[in-house]
Amino acid sequence: MKKTKLNVMIVDDSLLVGERIRNLVKELKGVSIIAQAESTKTALQFVENQKPDVILLDINMPGESGVEFLKKVKQSYSNIMVIMLSNFSDRYYRNLCKEYGADHFFDKSMEFEKVLDVLVATRQSLT
Repeated sequence: MKKTKLNVMIVDDSLLVGERIRNLVKELKGVSIIAQAESTKTALQFVENQKPDVILLDINMPGESGVEFLKKVKQSYSNIMVIMLSNFSDRYYRNLCKEYGADHFFDKSMEFEKVLDVLVATRQSLT
């Protein structure tokens, strides 16, 4: 049976960024935000319990970094798409995240809207 909805989780310590993502994503047909976490510890619990299809993940997180969280997620749940969305967008972080399995990496300030394109394309591939 094919899935009808793409379930997305936001992992970002900025409530403002989380709200911005929510507002953009709610306009997309067949895509829903199922969880939002402000720490990687909380996010891991959501991942284990709700198994999102896509995680939108910031690098700079309190406690464990988004990069370390990315590593954990990809080791245990390789089928979950992880989109890094960060202000730390230099080549070092892009390469490091790709090395640890990030599916996409976008700069928050300049490439934010590309996330929507990826979500729409991923949602369309479900049907």
